[in-house]
Amino acid sequence: MEISPLLARNMDVLRRRFPALAQRLDAFPGKDHVRILRAQDGSVAYGVEQNGRVIPVTDVREPTRRMQAQLDQMSRQLTDFTRPVLFVGLYPGNELIAIFDQCEKVSTPHCPQPITVCVDSTVCLQGFLQTWDVANILESPRVRFVWHEDIPELIGALREHPEIPHVFTLVSGAGDRTLNTILPPLAALIQEREAETRRLQEENNAYYNGLDDVQLAQLISGQGGRKPRLMMPTASWSTFIQHSTRDTCAAFDALGWETRLLRMEAMMTPYYLVSQLHEFKPDVFLFIDHLRYEAEEVYPRNMMYVAWVQDEMANIHCLQAGQKLQEYAQAGKRDLVIGHTERLDSVFGYPKERLTPMIIPADPRVFYPITLSNLDRNKYGCEIAFMSNCGLSSERAVDEKIAPVVESLGISRATVQSIHDRLWTLYRAGAVFSEREAFLAEMMKFPEFEASYNTNNEAASPAGESRQDALLRIFLWGFNDTIYRHVALEWLDELGLDLHLYGHGWEQHPRFSKYARGILTHGPELNIAYQAAHLNLHLNITYGMHQRLWEIMAAGAQPLLRYPRPKPNEPPASVMREFAEVLLEGKDFSQLPESSQEVINDYVFTIAYGMAQLDAKEPKPNQEPLETRVMARLEEIVMNRPAWLIPDFEKYAFHDKATMTERLEFLLQKTNGKEF
Repeated sequence: MEISPLLARNMDVLRRRFPALAQRLDAFPGKDHVRILRAQDGSVAYGVEQNGRVIPVTDVREPTRRMQAQLDQMSRQLTDFTRPVLFVGLYPGNELIAIFDQCEKVSTPHCPQPITVCVDSTVCLQGFLQTWDVANILESPRVRFVWHEDIPELIGALREHPEIPHVFTLVSGAGDRTLNTILPPLAALIQEREAETRRLQEENNAYYNGLDDVQLAQLISGQGGRKPRLMMPTASWSTFIQHSTRDTCAAFDALGWETRLLRMEAMMTPYYLVSQLHEFKPDVFLFIDHLRYEAEEVYPRNMMYVAWVQDEMANIHCLQAGQKLQEYAQAGKRDLVIGHTERLDSVFGYPKERLTPMIIPADPRVFYPITLSNLDRNKYGCEIAFMSNCGLSSERAVDEKIAPVVESLGISRATVQSIHDRLWTLYRAGAVFSEREAFLAEMMKFPEFEASYNTNNEAASPAGESRQDALLRIFLWGFNDTIYRHVALEWLDELGLDLHLYGHGWEQHPRFSKYARGILTHGPELNIAYQAAHLNLHLNITYGMHQRLWEIMAAGAQPLLRYPRPKPNEPPASVMREFAEVLLEGKDFSQLPESSQEVINDYVFTIAYGMAQLDAKEPKPNQEPLETRVMARLEEIVMNRPAWLIPDFEKYAFHDKATMTERLEFLLQKTNGKEF
């Protein structure tokens, strides 16, 4: 029997990736008698033709309603892409396509959700391959097809690779006979892992409870008879996290530490985490953008846990997180939060003594000036390069990110669209909303937003985020931040410049797709791209010294950044750049002009006086001397001010469309706009 091009294409991929299943189909004598039926609800069913009659094998009445009810019930689990899916039976299989596509359509970086398809019927497999164009699913490295009787092999693979999650979201259209074959071995593995997890947790707690602060300090300082140990989880789906953890561990290795990366291919199960902690016994556990309370029972109670905040996250920027850290501090637990800690104490109640502001640096072993080849210049050379994963258009954000989430909070899609249009109007007129208070005042002009925001402040997310925090995060970061970036790109587009956009989502943008240049690997390729561009656009609505700026500067490349106009009472940036040289490079303060010394002395006095007043109002025992704390505070301020760190900053900073045009005319005149 001649097969269709569709079936031939699907079979070619099946033979290549899952030869055992292909052989099973080849040996199936009834494959030529499999028929595709139209179910009563308009969907598809499979049957076998015998003696001139087609005998249905799958539901011919309401297969879509039946499966949709199951998918709706598990929608939260299925949209947690770190959680693997176990798909049992193809009855008829279009639900598998829907689950697969749901993850594929997300344009921002995310975990590629693992899917295991357990096939229990050659008729259904044959019908599935005859009906749907699923070559992309069969090709996908995150999908594997297995025969239901081969479940022991799957269990064996999970035992050998504890980093692969053994907990699945089950989606099944199969009957009890199949489920009774598949589920008992999986249930046994889960029970085995749970028992082993409890045992390891007890031993982990005993180990860390036996370390007092003096002993831990000795271990961390390298005086414990072995190298200090650092453990960091890393995610396979985030190149930024991978390189951040890699570079951090490399820096600790260079300092004489022993480090271990805890690799996550998908969700990190308690078993894998506690087993790795038990084996390595880290002195410091450092986790980017995650806090202890998210899996409180899994972590040893007295293990030193350091959360490194690098992004605005619902699990961090919420009252529950602040309350939990307060509890840990009062209980004497060894928890610290470093990184972007601004507002965590004042807005979310974090204990200030457990916060350490810290920049995200650039690795000078990765980012440094090089001699570009002609090939590099031809591939990466441009007038303006912009590296960002914010390629999702604001219109798609309305439909995919904002409206579906806030409708349950009482805000209609029509209101979301009105907010969207209003923000675009204001931004195109030159407005910027970088402060939460100003942005909230604008949002409160919309009655539905105001009513929702003023509703009792119950938790609005599984992370314990309050309704108010959730609404501000969704609109400020999920919406306002995108428009802030995209309006600057509109200005560049109108100027007709040669623009390269690198990152996720740009190839789908209705206006900017023509500038999309794919995704750069974080490392040597990114270093080359920075230097091959005449200017590197940096757009950060918080205006601080973002890692991107450090990388651009370390590479010897030129930035172009949006920055607010100086405030009336702010010291001149040129003077504060002199102060930065004194503070960071050891330049002799007395050699500065007297006028600069006077400005700097006034600024330092203001900082010191404010801290002294706070000391008098809220005295704390065992504090470091005021002079030491003032110097630390000054260094923290300076290190987060691009205007005080970047030479010739005024040449590279713009405030609006007019100043952007002025800066580009000045900077591009020597290249005549096209030569590099």
